[in-house]
Amino acid sequence: MNLVSITEINTFLVIFLGYFFIKNIEFSIMTIHPLKMTVRLQSIFLSEILSHFCGIINLKNIKIMKLVTSIVVMAVLFITNSVIAQEKASITAEVINVSSDTGKVGFALYDKASFMLKPIQAANAKIVEGKSTVTFENVPFGEYAIICYHDKNDNDKMDFSPNGMPTEDYGASNNVMTYGPPTFEGAKFAVSEKNVSLKIKF
Repeated sequence: MNLVSITEINTFLVIFLGYFFIKNIEFSIMTIHPLKMTVRLQSIFLSEILSHFCGIINLKNIKIMKLVTSIVVMAVLFITNSVIAQEKASITAEVINVSSDTGKVGFALYDKASFMLKPIQAANAKIVEGKSTVTFENVPFGEYAIICYHDKNDNDKMDFSPNGMPTEDYGASNNVMTYGPPTFEGAKFAVSEKNVSLKIKF
């Protein structure tokens, strides 16, 4: 068997081993995740592992070895980043019964720690035929609550009467309304794997 044939066989073996390690790490991501440190360590040591196997099979063409190793490492990083990116979703909230199209609706997204303090995300939306909709993008998986209000006079804040009662309509996710302000427990919802759509009533 000539040298070209041996090189071709060795190249095939390296590619096969690279594919094996990619599938193994992809499986590890799906089963061990979210322990990302394990996946990161596998990615870091992959190059050394492939180099070791290349030495065992006596690969003659060093350039091919480096190229295949680089491709495998990049593929593993791509798989890892794709899985991590899937840890975020979008939340679409729609108020369906605004009393008029005057002004706008203000929306605020909270987690438990920030509830009724500083929102994680906030947005204003116009009102069309009594409905107003916003979408919060790239929200990490977890539990959240939304509070919204009808900013009828466009002053970017909720107005209250002298006795502390709100003078503008408001609502919260899950539509659990009491005589007091909304609570996180009453308004919370989960974000996990799929995008979330909510309908809120004032």
